Amino acid sequence: MTEGKWIKCSEQMPEQDEDGFSPIVLATGPKKQILLNYMFKGKWAIEMDVTHWTMPPQLPEEYRDDN
Repeated sequence: MTEGKWIKCSEQMPEQDEDGFSPIVLATGPKKQILLNYMFKGKWAIEMDVTHWTMPPQLPEEYRDDN
């Protein structure tokens, strides 16, 4: 997934794991608000009219676990 690229919900939804959870994403819709949201069993956890989503940016390098 390309960080920062907005994806239309009509084209692709966030993948969900075997328990039904998606990763936390940035979501937006007609009200032009950007919220952290995730899906659980096919529904958005924060009820809103989501039209687009994207992965949030990575933490600064000094805070990442891979260092």
